[in-house]
Amino acid sequence: MRGSRVFVLSMALVLGVAVPSRANAQLVFRFDKKLWIELARKMRTGKGGTGKVALPSSVQKETEKKSNTMDPNQNRLPSPNDPRNRKKKEGQTWLQENVTDRVKVTGQRTLGYHSFSVQGDREAFNALTNFGTGLQQFTDIGSLQVTGAQVLGVLNFDFRFNDNRFQDPQNQQYTLRYQNAEYDLAYGTIQATLLNSNQLIGFSRSVEGFVGGWKDGNFSARVLTTQARGSARTVVIEGNNSAGPYYLQGGRVIDGTLRLQVDGQALSLGRDFILDAELGTITFLDRVIAPTSSITVTYESFGFGQNSGRIEGASLGYDFGSAGRLGFTTIRQVTGATGGALERLEQFQGFGSPSTPYFLQFEPIAGSVEIRVDGIIQVQGIAGTNVGDYFFDPQNPLIFYFRRFIPSSSTVIVRYRPRLTQTVDGDREVTGWDYRIPLGVSKSTDGSATTNRGYIQYNSAQGKLKSATPLSGTARSVDSRYELGNYTIKAGWREIPNDFVSVESTGFARNERSVQSGVEYRAGRYQGEFAYSNAVIDTSNPLDPSQTFTSTRAVNMSGTMNFRNINGGLWSATHSRMRLRNSESTRLDTSTVSYAKSYGRLNQSYGVETQIGRGRVGDQTATKIANINVDTIRASYTYDAGQGLSASLRASQSNVKVDTDEGQGFDTFFSVGYRGDSPWAVTASYIVSDSGAVASLGGFLNSAGLGFGGNGFSGGSGQGTLSVGSTALRRVGLDVERRINSKWNVQVGASQQTATGLSTSNTELENFRLSSDYSFDDSHRFFLSLDRSFVTFVSGIVQKTSATTLTGFFEGRPEGPWSYRVGYSSLISEGGTFSQDSLGLDFDIGYRIDAKQRLNLSRISNQVRGYYPQDDSALSFGYSYSIYKNLALTGRYNIRDLKNLDPTQSAGAFRANTFDLELTFDFGK
Repeated sequence: MRGSRVFVLSMALVLGVAVPSRANAQLVFRFDKKLWIELARKMRTGKGGTGKVALPSSVQKETEKKSNTMDPNQNRLPSPNDPRNRKKKEGQTWLQENVTDRVKVTGQRTLGYHSFSVQGDREAFNALTNFGTGLQQFTDIGSLQVTGAQVLGVLNFDFRFNDNRFQDPQNQQYTLRYQNAEYDLAYGTIQATLLNSNQLIGFSRSVEGFVGGWKDGNFSARVLTTQARGSARTVVIEGNNSAGPYYLQGGRVIDGTLRLQVDGQALSLGRDFILDAELGTITFLDRVIAPTSSITVTYESFGFGQNSGRIEGASLGYDFGSAGRLGFTTIRQVTGATGGALERLEQFQGFGSPSTPYFLQFEPIAGSVEIRVDGIIQVQGIAGTNVGDYFFDPQNPLIFYFRRFIPSSSTVIVRYRPRLTQTVDGDREVTGWDYRIPLGVSKSTDGSATTNRGYIQYNSAQGKLKSATPLSGTARSVDSRYELGNYTIKAGWREIPNDFVSVESTGFARNERSVQSGVEYRAGRYQGEFAYSNAVIDTSNPLDPSQTFTSTRAVNMSGTMNFRNINGGLWSATHSRMRLRNSESTRLDTSTVSYAKSYGRLNQSYGVETQIGRGRVGDQTATKIANINVDTIRASYTYDAGQGLSASLRASQSNVKVDTDEGQGFDTFFSVGYRGDSPWAVTASYIVSDSGAVASLGGFLNSAGLGFGGNGFSGGSGQGTLSVGSTALRRVGLDVERRINSKWNVQVGASQQTATGLSTSNTELENFRLSSDYSFDDSHRFFLSLDRSFVTFVSGIVQKTSATTLTGFFEGRPEGPWSYRVGYSSLISEGGTFSQDSLGLDFDIGYRIDAKQRLNLSRISNQVRGYYPQDDSALSFGYSYSIYKNLALTGRYNIRDLKNLDPTQSAGAFRANTFDLELTFDFGK
């Protein structure tokens, strides 16, 4: 019965978008009423006596009515073995197992009505009230998620209801899916694909719409009609002899869409690199990317104020068995209307030290940015000077830094107009067919199963672009694979002319005419591979309206041999040759030898690499043709000593020579940690890396990075490749935690960091942290934290800043109706013009009238002196009533007075009286 009520409330939230109706509330009451009736009947007529219970009059009457309708021959309830009871119980169990137990509701949602009177800066009041909605009379704030897994055995759904104050498209999604052996139907926010049997029309996009699949014997079909959620992009980034981070020049990477290659070799997310999807950065693990290497990344990114187009398509396939498989695909993309330069709002709590970057989710249009801290408009400055409250990174327009300490109690509001990055430049349509012929048959050792040894597949597709400069072309390809004993032979041919376009999708397709061949060998402890490709790659400039192309011939050969010895060690040797010919010639020969071995709890690996080549290199201002020699040595160790003790070490060094210039780049990371059964927990780490000015070649031409971005398959970043140049980082840190007893916990931490180079804060940071957490009993807790930091700007600025923060609170929830909390925070900072001190006190007391009613009183006072002085005080009275379990109604009256003490500053000050009436749904995590 309890599960049934949860299911009814869940469905009401889904259908009513988390707004309960009167009918829903009545339905819940009827369930409770039935429980009362059932309880009364059992106590009145049950075995062993005439127990009585006091009931509401309405329930009492209904109980008597139901009692009078019982079997006149038997003054008792039907036996539990009665078929009617058994069927009813079986039905409830089936409903519980197949519906209610498979539905989950999480999150919180608050519907609010607000009446307010404001004097002063209304924009500051709006930013600092009700999470940035102070001027809205009606609000709908929070996040609620309703999910179902195999409901009724076939139905899956995921509904997420989020407010759109910060317009996060990642969280605005819903999914409904029906799946069985014959059908696969999905509607909502999905990752859409077709059969994808034709390699020239591969499609995978994050969309909103409908995708349906059907399979019957040898026949399969798939259709879709959708709206694209974001833009498909492929970008190329030059290695700079470091592990990163490397910026993708676009935040908001859609989950599950990113793939990455380094010099054509696919790497895995989580194993080889990590991604910060919010910021749009990638950082490599146990790997430094050479300055002669190209990182090619394909992903989908949310645009802003744009419609990426409607996508419709269908694919059919029929398997003739030994006669082959035939496939047909057609798909089109209709360009959506691009909106104007809409305004965007983003909100942060202070990040503390001025060495900490703030990341915007989209690139702002120059001159459109307005930043407020606690309602006061900030002045933009220029990096490398001592002017302004903040500045943007000169190499990455998504990043900005403050010049002073911003405590976490401060609210940072950024209002700007994002630069539009519409990559669809016209309606696209592509239609094609493919045929795969199986080759040979091999049987399993017992003869019970057979598989094909190989195949030959032919693909053909015609792609069209309808725009001011229309394009139309036909692409063809042949791919083959055959297994012969220990050998696997591969060969292929592609002809993708530069006038061929396809519907935008993530992937590594490009316009080229090429042949490829290769052979793999596997036998026992040996594994080898040889690959050859000869391609003419067409490269276009996406900013050139005339759609002109340049061609480059790229010839690549590579060979790899792996050997695992009887002791488990793995030897690997690789050699590759790359030759490019266009208006200039480029060559590069790379040889690598590595060894990896595990000795019990110790894992270790070593590697050496040498590169010799000639090509165009440059810095931020000029390029030249030069001879290049890069020698690299690297090693890594990880050790698990057991009982909570572990350590890891990674180190590499590169010697780089460009003509007569020589330099070094190195990267070292060491950490040791202990967290066992003892009361101590310790983590120590040391990082030092320097890519070196010479090591960052700044533009070596590599065939693995040619022809991507802005081609006939996907868009680029919209502004070209970002070369971050040389970077250097040194950091040492120590964190210690001591559990003194079950009630008392102490933490101490210290770190020192220096970061210099392009796309860094160019600061030296020293930090010391001490915190203590003490629980007097189950109802009383005390917390105190002290943080001391020193920041020095090392990029042409003599400014130094320091900050000392002390925060603490004492809270209690003793037995009885009362609860209380007292908090304290202070900041003392030094930084010349930007020095600022603050003192804050807060007090909250609550009184529980009964199980459903509660009163609350809170008082907040905050004083800021020095830079931008303010006095801020707030008083709030509240009453809360619990309507039913997860549903509560709250009324509050608030008074807030925010005064500026700087006579030259008028923004940010206001006095307001507000009344809030809120209905809250709280389902927890």
